[in-house]
Amino acid sequence: GARLNLQGVVIATSSSNAYGVDAVDGAALGAANLTISTMGDHAPALASRRALPMQLSDLNLHTAASGSPLLLAEGDMTVTNARGQAERDDGLAVAGAHRVSLVTPDLQADGYAISVAAGSGGARPGGGPQSGAMPGPSLAQDDAPDDPDAGKVKPITSLLSAPPDDQRGADIQVTGGALRGGRAVLSVSNAHAHIVLTGVSLSSESGVILRAAAG
Repeated sequence: GARLNLQGVVIATSSSNAYGVDAVDGAALGAANLTISTMGDHAPALASRRALPMQLSDLNLHTAASGSPLLLAEGDMTVTNARGQAERDDGLAVAGAHRVSLVTPDLQADGYAISVAAGSGGARPGGGPQSGAMPGPSLAQDDAPDDPDAGKVKPITSLLSAPPDDQRGADIQVTGGALRGGRAVLSVSNAHAHIVLTGVSLSSESGVILRAAAG
């Protein structure tokens, strides 16, 4: 795939679907000291779409329209010192089961500072469930007719076990810095996500830190 290394570059776009930087289908991207601004709808500042894992540092990002997060992760990325404002969307949008590490970010978003959703088409790798909620107990009528435990309440420990490794979904690590969201700081929708925040300042205009939804 293509390899691109960007250093000290300023990028500005104004049309709909005009991404600042869009790495796709096995491309390799390294970047440092970037300033990216987009004005159009559906125009993330920087996106990884099935690209190789990215190493990015010292980013200044701005997006002005809906459908335009600062960072779109449909691939793995490590980002150090990313600063920016998404006027009408999210700071980091993760689509699918990817690994993202943010070190000392300073992200402000009208939507969510970080949002996680199922990947394209709604299908997760491994064919696992889409919801972040654990499955509930089976109803008695769903048990096999010859099941001696039919109608009994299932042990709660069997319902709260962690999902298998191939269903753990997005893995997001944030160390230091600040995350500020309008609707909430974090959102997880129809996806599994493992999010670890260490020494991060969180603030939300709505007063909500996490919104989780399924279905």
